[in-house]
Amino acid sequence: MRTVVLLLSASLAACGPGTASSPTAFKMNGECMGTTWSAVVTLQPGEEYDDVVALIQAELDAVDAALSTWKDDSDLSRLNRASAGESVEATEHTVAVLRIADEMFDVTGGIFDPSVGPLVALWGFGGHDVERESPSADAIDAALVRIGWESIEIGDDHVVRGRDDVEVDASAVAKGYGVDAAADALLASGHAAFLLEVGGEMVLRGNNPDGVPWRVGVDDPMPPEGSDPLSPLNLAPRRPIARLSMRDGAVATSGDYRNVRRIDGRLVSHAIDPRTGYPVEHTLASATVVAPTCAVADALATAALVLGPDEGLALLERIEGVEGYLLVRTDDPSEPLAARWTAGMPERLLDGLGMDARAGARGR
Repeated sequence: MRTVVLLLSASLAACGPGTASSPTAFKMNGECMGTTWSAVVTLQPGEEYDDVVALIQAELDAVDAALSTWKDDSDLSRLNRASAGESVEATEHTVAVLRIADEMFDVTGGIFDPSVGPLVALWGFGGHDVERESPSADAIDAALVRIGWESIEIGDDHVVRGRDDVEVDASAVAKGYGVDAAADALLASGHAAFLLEVGGEMVLRGNNPDGVPWRVGVDDPMPPEGSDPLSPLNLAPRRPIARLSMRDGAVATSGDYRNVRRIDGRLVSHAIDPRTGYPVEHTLASATVVAPTCAVADALATAALVLGPDEGLALLERIEGVEGYLLVRTDDPSEPLAARWTAGMPERLLDGLGMDARAGARGR
């Protein structure tokens, strides 16, 4: 979900192919993982624009080839077809992502669970049918039985699932990991300052082309007046409700307002609680997470959205090196949202909802 947007005040010198004769910031973009990617990279003298684009694209494509559940020959597709106990050869990307997922499963007490796919599909989020009836209690119970991340064994170059009925979908961490992998490739090639995002999830290094920290906007989760939340236009960028100042870190947001369905006449979010089998029904509209890596930010934003405003904030507070900015729905029509955040987030807030409470406060 594109819930974090880049706010860049600098005038980029070019937006297309070329060779830099002096250090110059270029905007780059492409497609991957069913979404788009973009980057702002300063080319060094003699460096080819197309070479940098190819470097980023190759890293993202390699991660997608290993972890996509839409590609029949990916590691995860082969794993999900394998018999229980069968060893499936896996790339280093797959092993790394599943180990991160395993750590996030433990850190979140099982709230982040890559085997939750049967529940997601049962509620209609695996297809394009945006209006449907609620599944039966028996169907939910049957899907819950298939949840079982603990049955996944991760080796150095292989993966094994201990049960035939468990399937792995790492999409809630793989996209963030892809950003990390491409960012690492940029760093290894000598780029110390850049922004790279995939579907709104970002890694930022150094300063922006103006020589100041990058500015990242957090989307307003409230829909434009009169808009249809089920319309494809709901995926369009929204105005930022707050801005963060970022240097050398990663940002990801998960919200309840992009991927929705109308079930039994009411709007339901894609966030499914693996403990109950039902979509969440709390007031947390979005969770923006700042972390050392985008994979961790991606996973924790997902977990916080499932947990809700109180448990979600508590989770982010107790993890070292992680900060969070939560937007919570209220019953006040004049102020429909309130902001809450972790102790260290005010240092990153430039402006926006909750700024009047920055001084030593936890939010409105």
